[in-house]
Amino acid sequence: MKDPIYKKVLASAELIAASGTFPSANVEIGPKIDKDPNVGRLGNFSLELKLSGNAGVLKAEVKCSGNGVDYITVSPEIETGMSVAAGPYYLVEFAMPLCTDFTILLTETGGAANVTVDEMSIISR
Repeated sequence: MKDPIYKKVLASAELIAASGTFPSANVEIGPKIDKDPNVGRLGNFSLELKLSGNAGVLKAEVKCSGNGVDYITVSPEIETGMSVAAGPYYLVEFAMPLCTDFTILLTETGGAANVTVDEMSIISR
């Protein structure tokens, strides 16, 4: 039997201002009793974004934690240069170190226009 694929929506209808940031909700993947049934644990992850609005440009980073309190930014970024004009739909695979929790940080890098995240999801196995 194949391992199932999961999808968890982390945000919808979020406006990110010029030069602004938006952190997603925390995603628990570790050995906690309250594991999220919508997140896979085999280490295969993709970020799905649907964008609309102005000409803002986004980068996406993953921040990982081993204790759910202290987070580090994983290098390299998941993706840079994402925009409505270049997308507006993105599905990007990413890797991260073993961790118990993570969050996705979106940053508008163009500095002149905002952008709306219609949906941000994690697809995992």
